[in-house]
Amino acid sequence: MNHPLRWLLAPLAMLYGFIVRLRHALYDRGWLPVRKLPVPVISVGNLQMGGTGKTPLVIHLVRYYKSRGKRVGVLSRGYGRREKKNVVVLKNGQSTPTADQVGDEPLLIYQHLQNGALGVGARRWEVATEMLRQITPDVIILDDGLQHRALHRDVDICLIDVTRWKHPGWLFPVSYFRDLPRVLRRVSAVILTKGEHHPERLAMVRQEVRRYTRAPLFTGTLQLVALRNLKTGVEVEWKRLAGQKFVVFSGIANPGHFLSTLQQEGLVIADYRIFSDHHTYTVEDVQSLVQVAREHQIPHLLTTEKDAVKLEAFRASLPDSVNLWVTVTEFHVEPEEQWRAFLEQVVPGT
Repeated sequence: MNHPLRWLLAPLAMLYGFIVRLRHALYDRGWLPVRKLPVPVISVGNLQMGGTGKTPLVIHLVRYYKSRGKRVGVLSRGYGRREKKNVVVLKNGQSTPTADQVGDEPLLIYQHLQNGALGVGARRWEVATEMLRQITPDVIILDDGLQHRALHRDVDICLIDVTRWKHPGWLFPVSYFRDLPRVLRRVSAVILTKGEHHPERLAMVRQEVRRYTRAPLFTGTLQLVALRNLKTGVEVEWKRLAGQKFVVFSGIANPGHFLSTLQQEGLVIADYRIFSDHHTYTVEDVQSLVQVAREHQIPHLLTTEKDAVKLEAFRASLPDSVNLWVTVTEFHVEPEEQWRAFLEQVVPGT
């Protein structure tokens, strides 16, 4: 948000900042209640508006605890979904939610659960209570929970996008910041993301963050491991398609980093289409994208896993002449040994 006209929104930023400070003060003084669940809660959140890597980190945590035989519950608000009632879905093979019911990012997270549950709703305490009536998870992950102080958390993890760290002293909508940097004083760990191509900026932000917290600092990277054909489900090593041209599209919060990552890996972007974050795709959208690929005489479309969960309905209608590829990624946290030791403290025996 570097447009000079953003300062016309300063009155809204002042109001928003006042509300944020007041709300923190009420919780800090115990004037607003905080409810505690009978199982460990890990909160994953951020200070910036979108695009810091929350969903990849939640999936990373789900995979980590799942690989150690732990049952995982995930709580999410379900931003962008059409249904507003509370939803609890068990991962037992009997039912599969839709993006309209739970939201695109929660649906993506749900696909990585094994024997746990996904709970979606604005009042996370109510959703968690319903979840606990149905299963007893070993750990609950609170997605986008840094600002949801009504629910006690045992661990608060804050992600920071180092490419958008500059703070003008104002909150949204003047800047990308949705919360105050001083909130870092109460977090359990900080993960700096999107610094793999910006080592100097990563070092600078690391130094600045140390002004606010003594919590462990980690770095997180989202690594491309494969490409999955949406129509056939077949995964191929992305290097097999390096050098080939793609028409790339996405509806995510920070498309710039997505593009730069693809280019760094050697994928050639012939054209790119940007949709709004959490965009709901239509038949017309898919037809338009296929037409763009044909005009460029390129047989490959490429998008993100988050977008793909809303494109499943169009899989059968995709022409054989065009391949729609989906990036398959893994989130890595370093230093790895210290990270594992940190997670071990939360859920012993992992």
